[in-house]
Amino acid sequence: ASGGATSGEVLLGSTSVTYAIDKATGANTNIEGIVPLLTTEQGYTLEAAGNDWFTIDETTGANRVYRITTDGGATFLPTPEVVGTEPTAAGDDDIRGSTVSGTTLAMVTEETTTSATTEIYTLDLAAPFPQTLGFQLVSGHTDCDAIAADANDYYLVCDDDSEIVRVDRAGIDPPVV
Repeated sequence: ASGGATSGEVLLGSTSVTYAIDKATGANTNIEGIVPLLTTEQGYTLEAAGNDWFTIDETTGANRVYRITTDGGATFLPTPEVVGTEPTAAGDDDIRGSTVSGTTLAMVTEETTTSATTEIYTLDLAAPFPQTLGFQLVSGHTDCDAIAADANDYYLVCDDDSEIVRVDRAGIDPPVV
């Protein structure tokens, strides 16, 4: 499981638990004990972008991004808000890694079928929600489970962590708003 970091917390989660851990004290908050998160609304990754915290589900073929707080975890939404949905043309793999870069939440799938393509999904954090996720296909690379970004490129950790793949950010189809 992976997670994002805020100024005061580290977010950790999996397909059945989601926690915010205070960096100073180590105290943890069981988020799915506060927000009625179903296991289908939790996944292998979650992220913080400013005061917004997002869970990214692991539903194969219908990945969605949910916002669970808008005030940095001081309070939580009574139900998770769907802010992004996978485009119908996309594949059917689990999102396994995510990162926030500027106003973009980027996610990568872990494609294990060598004849299929890995997908990168994006959510424009500056645009109104909900959105259809932008996406780009990455051919020839499998088992990608981590993503990082700079201003020009995405970097994927693939092939059971034995290769790093650079992907030009300009190739992402913009989200449909």
